[in-house]
Order: sequence, then C-alpha cells, then structure tokens
Amino acid sequence: MDGHCLAIELDRLGGPAWRSRADRAVFYEKQTPWMQMEQVAKLSEVPAKPSLPKIQPDRGDLRGILAWHVRSLRVAKGWSQEKLALVCELDRTYVSAIERSVWNVSLSNIERLARALEVEPWTLLVPVE
Repeated sequence: MDGHCLAIELDRLGGPAWRSRADRAVFYEKQTPWMQMEQVAKLSEVPAKPSLPKIQPDRGDLRGILAWHVRSLRVAKGWSQEKLALVCELDRTYVSAIERSVWNVSLSNIERLARALEVEPWTLLVPVE
C-alpha cells in the first residue's frame, strides 16, 4: 500500500488520532513523498476567520433562516464548523450543508445545534429582521 492509500485508509478508520493540523501535515509528508511541500504547508495553516452571512434570507425560507442563525451564532462564538460539529456530535460536512441551506434538518438536530449555541431551539427559526 503506497503512502497516499495508507493515509486515506487511516483517515477512514479514524486513526491515527490527529492532535493538530501540523501532526497531519508531518504524517502526510513522511508517508506521501509525491506530495508537494506547498500542499503539506496548507494542511498546517489555520483556517480563515469566519465571517457573518451577507445576504438575509426571505421570511418564508426556513432553511435559509436556520442557516443564517447557525452561522451568525457560530461566528459570534468564534467557532469553526468543525468545532460546532464536535460539540453537537454531528459531522462537519453536515454543519456545512446546514449553513448552505442544502439539507432539511431534523428537529433533534436543531435541538443539538441550539444546545451547543446556547439558545432556545425556536430562536433558530425566527425570521431575520
């Protein structure tokens, strides 16, 4: 198994437990000689500071309203999508899809998000003024 396949397989199996992006970058650098140094450096960079949503959703667009509130509250806490997903015990890609209004979200997941963001669940569905 080459280094790239090994790294993918370890990611799929949930190990090794990455302590930081730098750890992951070092692992990939050692295991994947084909990887360019610029790519390795990108793995250890800190993600960009999250920004508030720019366009307000329509009053009838509940997914958009939920996305607006989740992103606004997450940014106010200074959390990444990954951090919110960890606290909610959801997948990071699912949180991203919620913020992009891609998925219909179940009530139990709205409750998880509200608990993590320290608000009442119904406040996530109040139209944006």
